[in-house]
Amino acid sequence: MIEGPAQQGYGTGNCIKLLADRQIDLSGYDFSQRPIWQTSLEDTSLQQLNFAQATFREPRFAHVFGIVLSLDYSPDGNCLAVGDSTGTMHIYRASDLQLQVICRGHTNRVMAVKGSPDGTRLASVSMDQTARLWRANTGEAIAILTGHHNIVMSVSWHPTEPLLATGGDDYTVRLW
Repeated sequence: MIEGPAQQGYGTGNCIKLLADRQIDLSGYDFSQRPIWQTSLEDTSLQQLNFAQATFREPRFAHVFGIVLSLDYSPDGNCLAVGDSTGTMHIYRASDLQLQVICRGHTNRVMAVKGSPDGTRLASVSMDQTARLWRANTGEAIAILTGHHNIVMSVSWHPTEPLLATGGDDYTVRLW
């Protein structure tokens, strides 16, 4: 019998661990907005799982969801954007690395991420030859910027104007 939030947190963690130990494919499971407490996920494949806004307490992971290629703090220092080798950008609460938002859309590695000066948008660039704009608070895609003819390697916002610069392996800098 589940009596309160504490038991629910342990229950979700135990459920994930039990399914993983029985080698059940967890792809596509949605654990968003759930408390997940003190679970050991070192040998568990977490690809294609939704942990958006889940509350982790003392989890043990074997590794980050992909190779970390880029990091950027929000202007207020409260969030940390992480671009990885899976083509995904994760946004974490900086104080405890609690996952807040997942931005999916790139089809190859995210090479760089950068938050806008006002903190409302994020830009990511990728080996898929695109730059993408996202709403920082929801992860909603705003725009896909195409025009580079090779890997896009870097991105920067103008500090006072609504202007974005990207640089690529095609020897170009583009202003958007």
